[in-house]
Amino acid sequence: MTAEQEVLAALEAWKNAMIAKDGAALDAVLHPDIAYSHSNCAAETKADILAKLDQPGGAQAIEFSNAITRVAGPAAYVKADVDYTNRRDGQDSLAHLNVLHVFVNDDGAWRMFARQA
Repeated sequence: MTAEQEVLAALEAWKNAMIAKDGAALDAVLHPDIAYSHSNCAAETKADILAKLDQPGGAQAIEFSNAITRVAGPAAYVKADVDYTNRRDGQDSLAHLNVLHVFVNDDGAWRMFARQA
């Protein structure tokens, strides 16, 4: 598997963990020092992201298109258009976003180091 394929697999692992609310999988793919920003300017730490898994709602679907992936040594990014379906108060909403996901290779595993929507 190429480094680019490994990064895309890490992004897919993040997506699946978010939808499944799988704390262990999400913990494994998020770097401890992640900078995680939303399109509404809200910022979260890793602890914030993991704590939200216990709340109702959340990600229902995450679909990527027009992805551009680049790897430079131990750093990589995936910039993509993202259709993000989120459930809040029992209602689903669809956000069309352009998101930058930054990964670092941390002891052989690609971990999300930053996300900016």
